[in-house]
Amino acid sequence: CELEIYATVERSEVAEIADGCGLYSERDGSLDDECGIEIIGKPMTLAEHQDKDGPWLSFLGEVAGKAKGWNAGTGYGLHVSVNRDGMSDYLTGKLLVFMHSNQTFCEKIAGRSANQWQVYKRKRVTDGKEQSGEKYEALAIRSKSRLECRIFRSTLKPEGFLRGVEFVAASVEFCRSASAVNLTDTAFLAWLKLPENAGTYPNLSLHLGIKKQ
Repeated sequence: CELEIYATVERSEVAEIADGCGLYSERDGSLDDECGIEIIGKPMTLAEHQDKDGPWLSFLGEVAGKAKGWNAGTGYGLHVSVNRDGMSDYLTGKLLVFMHSNQTFCEKIAGRSANQWQVYKRKRVTDGKEQSGEKYEALAIRSKSRLECRIFRSTLKPEGFLRGVEFVAASVEFCRSASAVNLTDTAFLAWLKLPENAGTYPNLSLHLGIKKQ
């Protein structure tokens, strides 16, 4: 994950918090020159992201009151990457189609509309064969080993952060079993409501009004 935030204290203080939690920080040319900072995590499983004592939730707890996320502006986002290693071209293609074909649904979860930093485009399942693509797409093919979901607005709230991570993880699993002609928001919601799934993605399910069975 990469989280773009606006420091309301010295940027070095936010960087020290990130470092102490096992995260990285750097400046980003698209953010405010004086206060913008990007926090970057190591590759982790969904469970590791959800761990209350893990790097991300620890950071969000410690940085509260020292930075802005959701209210920093629509140009500040949360980017969630997916490892393509072991993912077939077919699955990659279905994931691209699902994300880009359900813009209104994705925007509801993401908390922001499309902009120059995350554009929705018409995709085909065969696009999963591509090794790289445009950077500023809603779900971008960054390399032969990485996809990057760029749709989410920045947030410092744990439930908002986890909603984004859970949506990406859930989308991958949904697309594993969904047919290429049924990559709709309705089908995704039906899948998420299955007892074995709602409990795995609690923050996403709560946001969509799905109660754990």
